[in-house]
Amino acid sequence: MRMLERLDIDKAVKITQDGIRWILEANRLTWLSMAGCKGVKSFPRRSMRHGALALKWLDLCDCTQLVSIEGVTDCPSLEHIYLDDCPLPTEAILALSNSKDLQTFSARGCVDLDHNVLGDPNPNPNPNPNPN
Repeated sequence: MRMLERLDIDKAVKITQDGIRWILEANRLTWLSMAGCKGVKSFPRRSMRHGALALKWLDLCDCTQLVSIEGVTDCPSLEHIYLDDCPLPTEAILALSNSKDLQTFSARGCVDLDHNVLGDPNPNPNPNPNPN
């Protein structure tokens, strides 16, 4: 398990928090997709004995029970995170969206935030800025 680099368990309905902790023991894991895993309530912190995760890509979209992502702080190499349609607290979304290291951050459908807060490059809904 420690040699695992990529894992896709989308829609694994029977995944438990203990199962997630076991997955996070994979020191070389760089790509993890748990999209649609309805039983995921949190992305937990790792035990200090395991050190930081090498995770670069994380998809937790449509994890409808997800309310905590504090373990993301154990992922200093994280470049891409997808949290669409997760019921995360606004504070967690905002804190993560401010990370300078992220190349991709998607949280559509999570909270009702103004597009400017998450840095939408085109906050103007009018595609034609010149009305004439």
